[in-house]
Amino acid sequence: MKITESSEENARAQLNLLQDLFQKRREATNAGDEATVKALDQEIVSAMHSVGDAYPDEESKDAWHTKAKQYDSSSADEKENILMPLAKGLGILIATPFAVAGGAIFAAGGILYGAGKTIQGVGNLLTGGVFNH
Repeated sequence: MKITESSEENARAQLNLLQDLFQKRREATNAGDEATVKALDQEIVSAMHSVGDAYPDEESKDAWHTKAKQYDSSSADEKENILMPLAKGLGILIATPFAVAGGAIFAAGGILYGAGKTIQGVGNLLTGGVFNH
């Protein structure tokens, strides 16, 4: 997979649009404007699909399309839970080149997996072995 500068620029532009929609939704939510929030929710789903389409690799495309479908079928509270981590991570995605971002995400996943296995091992040690139901 070759990441071209134009595909990276397109994806960044789509991420910026999505970030703007998140901000508008937050403002509408704070103002109690439910009609605007619902309209923005549909725009956010569309923008998430556009971000996925802009990414050059299939794994990222699939992740964004899955997140868009999940967001579309979620309740209002669930939507907030989906948006919060995405909104926090968008700035990082926009500022980081794709090759670096992919490596960082892979490394972070490895660190979390390792931490989880460590906690699992400590739990097994404290309980005297693997817990079977």
